Amino acid sequence: MSNKNKEYIMSSDTYNHKDITKWSNDDVICWLHGLNLISDCTNSFTSNQINGYDLVNITAEQLKSELFVTKIHDQNVILRNIKLEMLALCKQFILIFN
Repeated sequence: MSNKNKEYIMSSDTYNHKDITKWSNDDVICWLHGLNLISDCTNSFTSNQINGYDLVNITAEQLKSELFVTKIHDQNVILRNIKLEMLALCKQFILIFN
């Protein structure tokens, strides 16, 4: 198994230590792979160079119309996990400032 394939096996928990808004497009693609959203999603996220800052500002409508994530389930998985990543980031800030 190549190093690149190993990266894709990582779950979204791998990124909880890294500020989601600072993710590169490669980080976003690895995160999508961790969510088991591989083929349809990754192609559009790659071609549009979606990074972490773009990800946290994305809407369900943009997922559907601009990134062609047409399955409601996939949209919900992405949006729910963005919220979870943001929550993890907030928890880190709380720990730092306490």
